[in-house]
Amino acid sequence: MIEKFVIRLPKGLRNKIKHLPEQNRRSMDSEIIMVLEKLLQQNLADMASEFAGRKETGLSGTVWLFCSGSINM
Repeated sequence: MIEKFVIRLPKGLRNKIKHLPEQNRRSMDSEIIMVLEKLLQQNLADMASEFAGRKETGLSGTVWLFCSGSINM
């Protein structure tokens, strides 16, 4: 299922990114989706690495890390 999502881009950003889909032979929508998916995967990997180095475990430790700003969503 595809959801329609309208986004307002800051002035000039569309022109900065429009060459990427052309180079990769994708539509602009496909390129933006790919970039967002990669960013989300990287953020999840970074969070997993951060958790691996922490002593806090369990839900209370996770909540503390999130509330303290150690986890950025």
